[in-house]
Amino acid sequence: MIPLSESVSEPKTIEDNSTTNDTKLENVPEDTETKSESSDEFFHSDEGSLYEPDQTIDPTELTRNITTRSKLRMAIMQANTYICANKISEFEYVPETYSAAISLNNVNAKKWKQSIEDELRAHEENKTWSLIEKPKGVRLIDCKWVFRIKDDPSGPVFKSRLCAKGCGQKRGIDYTEVYSPTVRYDSIRVLLSEAVQHGLEISQFDVKTAFLYGDVKEDIYMKPPEGLKVESNQVCKLYRSLYGLKQSPRCWNQKFDSLLKKYGFINSHADRCVYIGNINNNKVYLLLYVDDGLLMSGSKDSLNKVIFELKENFKIKQCELKNFVGLQIEKLEKYIFIHQSKYIERLLCKFNMQDANCNKIPVDPHTTLEMGTEASDKNIPYREAVGSLMHLAVESRPDIMYGVSLVSRYLNCYDQTHWNVVKKILRYLKRTKDYGLCYLPSKSNLEAYSDADYAKDTSTRRSLTGYVFMKNEAAVTWATQRQHSVALSTTEAEFMAACSATKEAIWLKRLLMDINEFNQNSICLNIDNKSAICLIKNVNYHKRCKHIDIRYNFIKEKYLEKQIDLNYVSTKEQYADIFTKALSKDKFQYLRSKIGVKQL
Repeated sequence: MIPLSESVSEPKTIEDNSTTNDTKLENVPEDTETKSESSDEFFHSDEGSLYEPDQTIDPTELTRNITTRSKLRMAIMQANTYICANKISEFEYVPETYSAAISLNNVNAKKWKQSIEDELRAHEENKTWSLIEKPKGVRLIDCKWVFRIKDDPSGPVFKSRLCAKGCGQKRGIDYTEVYSPTVRYDSIRVLLSEAVQHGLEISQFDVKTAFLYGDVKEDIYMKPPEGLKVESNQVCKLYRSLYGLKQSPRCWNQKFDSLLKKYGFINSHADRCVYIGNINNNKVYLLLYVDDGLLMSGSKDSLNKVIFELKENFKIKQCELKNFVGLQIEKLEKYIFIHQSKYIERLLCKFNMQDANCNKIPVDPHTTLEMGTEASDKNIPYREAVGSLMHLAVESRPDIMYGVSLVSRYLNCYDQTHWNVVKKILRYLKRTKDYGLCYLPSKSNLEAYSDADYAKDTSTRRSLTGYVFMKNEAAVTWATQRQHSVALSTTEAEFMAACSATKEAIWLKRLLMDINEFNQNSICLNIDNKSAICLIKNVNYHKRCKHIDIRYNFIKEKYLEKQIDLNYVSTKEQYADIFTKALSKDKFQYLRSKIGVKQL
């Protein structure tokens, strides 16, 4: 049984700092707990490790020597952390410590005690550790309880999780390798587009306490958790990976990977978390993101057989296809619709934009930004907002990709002018929160569009690359990125943009070949610059292009190998134009519909 703690101070009350206008946010929470859209349980970072609430990073305090990419990554993590945490009603108190959870002052103390007992019982059944007398000279790592209230249609569910404090581990002693892959969003969209094309059955599953199935190879000793009755001088010797350990995601992934290979599944060479199997002569595709999975097959019986085998080894919860790694997925007979309307609603509430006026376009034409002349205003939640928007832009909303790319360049030198541009994007999202990607059955092949905006960046004069790949009437992958070097002409800029698109084309071809769905000779790349097309087709060096970096001539090789084909399109029909510049309302809305962003 779990001992009742002594009385502690009154639980904190949550204040409502919201306002009813779209002015800058004055009070931004600095220490928020996390719940992941990518899991029914808790938030995982790219590497799969638990992101603990007491390790929350305030993006406004990032040091100047961190690269812009690192700042953006931190901003995305911080933004998603806060937004996901606010899914539960603000009147539900979530304790931060064990003593606060079981305190007599806590009206939900009985529910938290039961939740803690359930967690400890699960560890006992799983044989996560054994209690031994502390060996001499060993290092002990600490642990902590993390509490969460899960939003459920039947009512709030109180969840307790025991986490090791991996921050106390030493490389080479407590762990070696930590990398653990997750499925790419591009792969998810490609497979969903194939599902609608061939009418595949789709099933979703979640592995409960997934990390506890991983086997720990190193000798790790942990202090006993609060609530566990132990003898004096006893410690926990870990046999299973525990949430919070640096190697836990890797241990779990290796366990799951070995099981699938035992049943004949193989990894895609393009994405290690896309598995291809054959059950009763039916192709089965499995996509894994940490402990969440998607199964696709033309046979429902084959899907059920895979689920049955998984349940023989893990605690599996099978559910309808509704929300997968933050994507809301609507599957009907003739189409699949991907959107994130709930995420947008929380985003608007977080930044007090729920009552703001709407915009018809995310960025006004001819909008230009420069580095702020003054120190960044810490009262503006700029990095959090940009991180939240980037999360949305790369998952389901390619129509805001250009605007988000623009504001993400100024994470360390922003002012009110930059913040106003961010708010315009939020106003646009308020108007189009129900928009998403709509995949329809189509006989058309995979097609690519690439474009460049010459010398767009006024500070560096580097051009902007944009590309998009279309399959089943909607975009499956896209990008907006500054080119690595300064182009000396529009032709050179378009040439470099086409090279970036070609690299993505090679990856997509490999993925489609792995799932036996590449049925075309080459991928057509549509470009709106005839000079660039001639430059690619001309294998001989010309004096006007001899200075171009040799790595960009990669595209010539792929053209000669017939992996790509080139086609000229007018600027009006250049779908990638939406990724390189701010457009007028009519042109923006036209291209938005062309890349498959529509309202359900």
